[in-house]
Amino acid sequence: MSRRLAFAWFAVSLVVYNLNLRPIASGDTLPAALLPFSLTLDHRLHLDRFHGWYCENVHGGDAAPHMFRATANHVFSAYPVGLPRLLTPFYAPLIVLLRVGEWPLDIQYAMAMSLEKVTASLIAAAAVVAFFALARRLASARVACALTFLFALVTPNWSISSQARWTHGAGVLTILLSLYWLHRSSDSSRPLWTLFLAGLFAGLSRAIRPTNACFVVAGGLAVLCFQPRWKALCAYAVRPLVFGLLVA
Repeated sequence: MSRRLAFAWFAVSLVVYNLNLRPIASGDTLPAALLPFSLTLDHRLHLDRFHGWYCENVHGGDAAPHMFRATANHVFSAYPVGLPRLLTPFYAPLIVLLRVGEWPLDIQYAMAMSLEKVTASLIAAAAVVAFFALARRLASARVACALTFLFALVTPNWSISSQARWTHGAGVLTILLSLYWLHRSSDSSRPLWTLFLAGLFAGLSRAIRPTNACFVVAGGLAVLCFQPRWKALCAYAVRPLVFGLLVA
């Protein structure tokens, strides 16, 4: 029953999040929408492919939009790049098979905007499922469903996270998954494995949004309080340390 409910929450949320049938433009999320194309087609983290065209055709000739950071030779994202890098393997087959690199830049840009909305709504709907799974461990099915309804449709998970790929959308998903596995470690026959998964998602949350380092530290403190063993802390901390070094 819980699996059916989880699937139902995912399907309903995804439909609701896409009822407007259009992306909501936001300069803040533009680099995250374009970077998978740059990484696949140019094999670089810079946004040189799109910068000149965007400034001339979309941004009214302004050569220094706030979402870009220009160096002497290249233009980069002004925002964290963890999420677009994680999503690039899912973009790459479609971009390669459709030979998107041969398309005009305006068509590439339109495709990037559409895929941004699709992936943002998928991430937000997955967060609803993660929230339901966590709530179900803490409360009855009726209470969990009521709380999930509030999370899915009465919070910015709908109005913001599902509409464009801000970093906090995926950050919420990874934090919820980390909390879920942290809670499961308390009654699991393989607590080190569940703590490893909790640390994996905590580390991903940090890679996606740097301020989530606060959550990583809080999770480590929780492990020390409730499972005061160095093995447990190491199982949790190894992934955040690895992802932190990669991001640095």
